[in-house]
Amino acid sequence: MNLFKILNFLNKHSLPSREKQEKIISKYNPKDDYSRSFCQYKCQTKTNKIISNFILNVASMFSLLKLKHRKNSNFSMEKYDNILVYVHEIENVPNEYRTNNLFLEELNCYYSNDKTKKIYKELKKKYFWHFYFRAKVYNKLLNYNYIINYYKPANIITSNEYSFTSSILTNYCEENNVMHIDVMHGEKMYDITNSFFRFSKLYVWSQNYIELFKKLKACITEYHEYLPYKRFHIDIEAKKEFDLTIYLQDQNSKQMRKLKNALELTKNLKIAVRPHPRYTNFNSFKKIFKNYYLENLSQITCEESIARTKCVCSIFSTVIMQAKCNNIDICIDDISSPSVYKKLNDLDYEHVKNNITLRDYIKKCSINYIK
Repeated sequence: MNLFKILNFLNKHSLPSREKQEKIISKYNPKDDYSRSFCQYKCQTKTNKIISNFILNVASMFSLLKLKHRKNSNFSMEKYDNILVYVHEIENVPNEYRTNNLFLEELNCYYSNDKTKKIYKELKKKYFWHFYFRAKVYNKLLNYNYIINYYKPANIITSNEYSFTSSILTNYCEENNVMHIDVMHGEKMYDITNSFFRFSKLYVWSQNYIELFKKLKACITEYHEYLPYKRFHIDIEAKKEFDLTIYLQDQNSKQMRKLKNALELTKNLKIAVRPHPRYTNFNSFKKIFKNYYLENLSQITCEESIARTKCVCSIFSTVIMQAKCNNIDICIDDISSPSVYKKLNDLDYEHVKNNITLRDYIKKCSINYIK
């Protein structure tokens, strides 16, 4: 397994309360893009366990040595105007950036030159003991340096506001006359993971998210509202086969059983359950929800799934926004993890305040009320 994948696995966040997050973020006032990235990194360390931060830092010492002596990748001299990096779907990108583009799902190319070596020394001088911060930034910098030198793009487009590398990368792009553009991908709430970032240009789903990012001290100089039509407006004529479809997130087996037990209280409802492609344990999923229709991710798209249900249920997912845009009923899962639901109420997640809970939905349809 790639070392950075191991580091990312260790780097799992547990979000503090709104009050604690505000207290953390108030301590930092960055003066430039380097300190912006470092402040975002420091905020993210506050959401990790101390042992995780320690392991990340120690493991990154070896990663830095590897990066310092990494050989340059073979050169590709093709020219593209727009390079799409970590953009999950091309439909998320505004049309103006879809011409003469190269879509890169993974960045495995590196190029070191005098500019990057100078930055390596600067990072070492300023943040010597923060090995994980330095390793992550320098790894991405070598990736971007390859793109800038060998594809000669006008724009690099990404969906990466949660990355603490973003501000330094924006600075480097602009020094090389490249626009670093962020396109919003998934739902957002008050989360210091997304604090302090800066891009040359930002595309968001609505003005509400700009206000949210400003509360998180992001530096926003230019932004545009862009709601990807194909993603949010479902042009599929489908029979309403299900009364309710559950869209799982990262629920563990215990939480999935809580959901299943609650759904058993409903009467005469056709219910489908859709796993998350990355976070769901498929073996547990199949056993726990065996009495319900289990959606096969390879056979039915998320849009087709939404189109054929009367009500969408999730806890924190883009499917809720998709349902809203297509006038499909919504309920918010407050059963699998009540503590997460309560926290969402405190963290400016607008869909919690505007829709009924799964508990109330079941109450309307059930033979017994959940106590």
